[in-house]
Parts: sequence; C-alpha cells; structure tokens
Amino acid sequence: FSLEIGQTSGLIETDRGYYYVRVKDHTAFDETAYANQKSALKNRLLQQKARSVFDQWYQQLKEEATVVDNRFRFFRG
Repeated sequence: FSLEIGQTSGLIETDRGYYYVRVKDHTAFDETAYANQKSALKNRLLQQKARSVFDQWYQQLKEEATVVDNRFRFFRG
C-alpha cells in the first residue's frame, strides 16, 4: 500500500507462486460501499469456512470408516 503510482514492488511470494506488482492507480476506500457489502461478505466467508470444516470432517470420517461388504447376503445365485 505504500507504493506510488507507476512503482513496482519487490518479489512477492505466495502459496501460488512469485509475483511482482505494479501500481496503476490508487482508489480511496469507500466506507459506504463497504458498509453495504459487509453483511454479504461476512456471510460468504462464514459459508466457505463451514463448508471447509464439513469437508474436512467428512474426509476424516471416510478415512476412519470400516466398510464391510455384505452384498453376498442379498445377491445369492
């Protein structure tokens, strides 16, 4: 956030790779727009977190499950 328009950052490392950032423009923070979208953003983040927790729980449940194949009891020749 401290770069001036036209400046390029140093190398930035993320979990998806390495990047340089060049500032094209600065836009002031719009408190009204943020206030209007805050609730929707919060809900979306909560849904993403809940889905992530569920997926982790379900994956762990599958890994720990003991499956017994009893089809032979139903499909006898």
